[in-house]
Amino acid sequence: ASNLVFFWTVCNTLFFQYSQKHEHGFKSGIFVLMFPVMGAILSPVAGLVAEKLSFHFLFFSSMFLYAVPIIFTFFLPDFDFEFKTRQAFFKIEHPTFVIFQGYISMLTWNMIPIFTLFFITAPIKFGGFLGYLSVFAALAALFNAKMSDKLKKRTSFFYVFTILNAFS
Repeated sequence: ASNLVFFWTVCNTLFFQYSQKHEHGFKSGIFVLMFPVMGAILSPVAGLVAEKLSFHFLFFSSMFLYAVPIIFTFFLPDFDFEFKTRQAFFKIEHPTFVIFQGYISMLTWNMIPIFTLFFITAPIKFGGFLGYLSVFAALAALFNAKMSDKLKKRTSFFYVFTILNAFS
């Protein structure tokens, strides 16, 4: 989990530093959209592979595919990056909501798929269901990003969707 924190901290900081402010919502929405789109495509494919070839094959082939982006990191240009964790931590405007959002993300990324296994037990059907959820996540992400740019009230989206996430 710590590798995700350190990766996304640097990635998000660089994104907001080098992008134009009036496009932050839409462009970050497009970036985040990549995950549900890939989920919509790859979840059913993973279900099919697990159903036809086995979970062992799925996990071992995933491990080898994961090596591709790792190899590309050796070709990235060098750059200096300074991030002061303590200062950033104390600049968080609403720490309770940030912690709550992280907790809710853990639930939606981990608990919902695991709980769904009680109802959907065939790998291909489970993959299809996760793909279906990803399509709706992609549409919601695009809509929210565009509305965020239009209204210029990004914190209201943070509150509304964190609360809705908690209720869901």
